[in-house]
Amino acid sequence: MQLGQTIQQIRKDNNLTQEGFAELFHVTRQTVSNWENEKSYPDLLTLVAISDRFNISLDKMLKEDIKMMEKLNKEIKWSKKAKRIIGVVVGIPVIVAIVWFIVWNYNKSLSEDKFQNGLSNYQYEIDESCEKGGYYIIQYDENTYFTLPNQSMPGYLDFSTDFHAKEVRCYVKSGDETIMLLSWALYDGDTKDIYIDDTKKLTDSYEKKYSELIKFGCDLYNAVYR
Repeated sequence: MQLGQTIQQIRKDNNLTQEGFAELFHVTRQTVSNWENEKSYPDLLTLVAISDRFNISLDKMLKEDIKMMEKLNKEIKWSKKAKRIIGVVVGIPVIVAIVWFIVWNYNKSLSEDKFQNGLSNYQYEIDESCEKGGYYIIQYDENTYFTLPNQSMPGYLDFSTDFHAKEVRCYVKSGDETIMLLSWALYDGDTKDIYIDDTKKLTDSYEKKYSELIKFGCDLYNAVYR
């Protein structure tokens, strides 16, 4: 007996109309008609519900219906594939997040330790009136001092493995004024990365005139950032 005939027989044995049978399994009367006429099949969950409702084994309902068995077999295989696909789709972002956390945390520890250890070689004070934790101030002489921002690694979701503002600045007091004389930003060991007044490239005459200040600034930058 085919599954459609089996469903029809179950319905009639229980004195149910197609409408009544449909209501039990939350489908339409047309759906039940299609099942009985072999135009479509119930899904696996509905078959289990029919089996439980009328105390008829799935084996008895399906064993003679080859087409339905093939359909269920395909559904089961697809379900297994879908689970694998979902596992991969969900798993990859989790793995990426874990790897990124390890990389970020390693660089955070490395960079912040380098910064603090480098500073420990200098006498400094902190100007906390500035934003983001203030500036470290390192006095060079009575009228000259160097500053660098109080650094901490960007947050986990900033997707950065280094400080946002790697810079050192040199200020000189002249009378009642304080002017920025030199600045190092993204310094890579070349004097071309040193600026005069934060705007102009360092010239040979400036490099010669302020050679001691330049050396101090380069050493400071290397100590905390490189």
